[in-house]
Amino acid sequence: MKKNFIINRDINEIEKELDNSFAGVLTLRLKGGGNYQIATNFIYMDKNIFITLNKDDEKFESIKFNHYGQFLVYNASFENETDYSYQIKYISIVGEFRELDDSKQIEQVKEKFFQKFSKYGNESDYLIPSNLALCILDSKEIQFIIEQGK
Repeated sequence: MKKNFIINRDINEIEKELDNSFAGVLTLRLKGGGNYQIATNFIYMDKNIFITLNKDDEKFESIKFNHYGQFLVYNASFENETDYSYQIKYISIVGEFRELDDSKQIEQVKEKFFQKFSKYGNESDYLIPSNLALCILDSKEIQFIIEQGK
């Protein structure tokens, strides 16, 4: 099997891929050591990742906020049924993870969540339940790698 790896640095292509993706995996450090990984939906805005976390989750209190975390988006496609050819796109975002506290930014993120995930209803009725914390991964580094194989 032949593999080819391409590093893509075009921010427009990265942003397009992130805007068209619905979920990824967030990896965070825990206060007692170790990592916590969670699959979650997200919003990409202003080169940052926004997610919600359940405050009632037993791991929530153990998360090291204001510490580095990583978010990974992974998309695979198989191009041809006659020969085994594929393309996998990986986008890795590393940055500082914290709860969002800016009210203007919270409203912008709520609007983006509504536009991306709510096809019905009114935007003015869209509420984030009180048990969910709106969080940001403030990006410091974004990598986009495309793996092609045949």
